[in-house]
Formats: sequence, C-alpha cells, structure tokens
Amino acid sequence: SRTEHSSSDHQFEQNQQNSGDYSQLGRLCIRFLNYNHLLHGKSHKKEADLVSCAAKMGLLGFVVYGTPGIVGLLVCYGSNDAKKRNGSYGVRTMECDVAEFAKECGRIGKR
Repeated sequence: SRTEHSSSDHQFEQNQQNSGDYSQLGRLCIRFLNYNHLLHGKSHKKEADLVSCAAKMGLLGFVVYGTPGIVGLLVCYGSNDAKKRNGSYGVRTMECDVAEFAKECGRIGKR
C-alpha cells in the first residue's frame, strides 16, 4: 500500500543519515606553521614545551624537526559547531585554536 511505501522511504532516509553522511561535518585541512628551526632531543626545552602545549590544547598534528622546522595541525573547516559534535572524524581543532597555539609558541620563544 501507499502508506507502507512512504514509511519505508522515511526509514530509508533516516538510515542514510545515521550511517555515514559526513556532508555536515566540514572538511579536514592541514594548517602548516614553520619555524626557523625545531630540534629534537631532551636538551631542547622550547621544542618540548611546544609539543607539550599542543598536547594540553588537544591538538592533532605532526612535527618535522630540522631547519626549518614545520608543525602541521589538523583543522576542521566548514562546521560551525564542530566542537559540540566531536568535529570531523574526531578532529575538533578550529582556526582560532591554531592562532592560540601560535601565540603560545611565541610566548615559549618559538616564532
């Protein structure tokens, strides 16, 4: 009957929404920050503080040590409430977090 068809269409739409429609999550990008040098090792306190700061802020990314040194941070774009919904694929970092991290790195002495 027609009613059953409408009901099954509605259920199909709900299942699609619950089973991996990521179009509302935003997109993931990598934001690169470069530094004159980033050196690895126990004796390099500023670099250790930089990594510790990123961990405390809950940032996800990577560090390429050397001259120049590069920090890559995963950023979620295009979702106004990414933090509430756990971001895109678990990434909750927004552009404002990157700016705050860069400021903290400046305070640490890494510019």
